[in-house]
Amino acid sequence: MASKKKRVFLTGASGFIGSHLVPSLVSDGWEVTTFIHHQSLPHALKGKNVKTIRGELGDLNLLRRCISKVDAICHAAAFLPPDYEDPRYAETCLQINGIATLRIAELAAELHKDRLIFFSSAQIYNASKKPMKEHEPCFPSQKATYYLGSKLMGELYVEHLRLLRQLPAVTLRIGACFGYGMPERSVVSKFMKRAYQNLPLEIFGGGKATADYVYVEDVAQLTLAALRTGAPGIYNAG
Repeated sequence: MASKKKRVFLTGASGFIGSHLVPSLVSDGWEVTTFIHHQSLPHALKGKNVKTIRGELGDLNLLRRCISKVDAICHAAAFLPPDYEDPRYAETCLQINGIATLRIAELAAELHKDRLIFFSSAQIYNASKKPMKEHEPCFPSQKATYYLGSKLMGELYVEHLRLLRQLPAVTLRIGACFGYGMPERSVVSKFMKRAYQNLPLEIFGGGKATADYVYVEDVAQLTLAALRTGAPGIYNAG
């Protein structure tokens, strides 16, 4: 696909994963239309094959115009609440991570796009000490429920349209992503900062928490592969 100068619409381009996707997509031969909200696209990501649109995910007319001009969609935008345990953010999580995902998927199906890539989270699985496969139960009731519940809702919408209307959609359940530009509140960032300062590492919850870490550049390369080929469906990215 990419060798024919295909065009891709990328939401969340100024975010952690999105900012790594932009140069990877351009290097792979894609013409990228980035969709951003508050933050500006870093200057280093701007170039002749990158176009920037600023707007709201709730603006369906703007989304339709953008999506109608591309071949594929990478939906990486998400609302990350300042406090994952605060129920006041539940409505915003559902609106942006759930309903906005549905609208984008509906447009992708209606306009017959080649591929939709939706970025979800591997933390939606039930707590387990063993590696989780894609068919394992998902019920994020123990932590970050308002955020993870909204990501699971987005998955359900995408999968429903894939099954009902043959939408060529791929959902990537991404593990704990790390790399350059990662959020400062991530555990890897905190550990690296304290280690650099020769301070002891602070471990919360008695050290019982587990996570599946994945390098952000590997996620970018996996996304390129998912745009080119492979059966639609849900895949772990860990």
